[in-house]
Amino acid sequence: MSGNSNSRIYETQRALTLDGVICLVDALDADRLLRLRPSNEWSQVQSADVLLLSKPDLAGEQELQAFDAIAAAQYPAKRYVGSCRDGDLPPAALQSFERAPAFTPLRDSAATIASRSQDFSILGQAGRETYLQQLGLWAVSWVLPRELVFSRVVIEPRLNWLMQVHSGWLRRMKAVFRTGPGPSWLVQSHGRGLSEEDSAYRRDSRIEIVLTAAPEQAFLDVWRGLLPDAATPWPPP
Repeated sequence: MSGNSNSRIYETQRALTLDGVICLVDALDADRLLRLRPSNEWSQVQSADVLLLSKPDLAGEQELQAFDAIAAAQYPAKRYVGSCRDGDLPPAALQSFERAPAFTPLRDSAATIASRSQDFSILGQAGRETYLQQLGLWAVSWVLPRELVFSRVVIEPRLNWLMQVHSGWLRRMKAVFRTGPGPSWLVQSHGRGLSEEDSAYRRDSRIEIVLTAAPEQAFLDVWRGLLPDAATPWPPP
């Protein structure tokens, strides 16, 4: 490629701003997409900010349930989930979405009793810890710097151990870790061991835990201790 072509590409990149990524799911294809999760199509769903069901007038109960299940399976949660008809996108899907990490461990924000956030440092990079209490549940999340990647070999046995030790009051755990230049690692548990899959989400790494009792400081220290020696800067020097 010539130098002039490279210059034009660079100028185009500087002139464009990415507000949001929208993914359309055909109503007649939702059930297949949920069952088979083809890598190319599922990656598009994972990467999007907005998930819309197209041709909703053709959807029966099975298709609607499949679309809801697709949306519920995404982590982090989509900024907007809805539908579109005749190619008309809802105005809420066209807003300028903030590209910085946004995270809500418990969905019913109107019922929040307590909420606090604080910054913390990991390998000289800034992360964010958020604590919420809602409807008899407590949630803690960590949004980790995108400049770090994490080792699956180091993290996985620690997550398994923590889930086993605290299974009585740990309602849910979800996490996505950047592990290098390829797909991220999505891992979660709803009290029945860990499930894992590749994820196209690469903006940052993050962990969410939901508890049935208020977390003690020692417990949070153990979870924080998962991270530093499992992380390395990316790209490597």
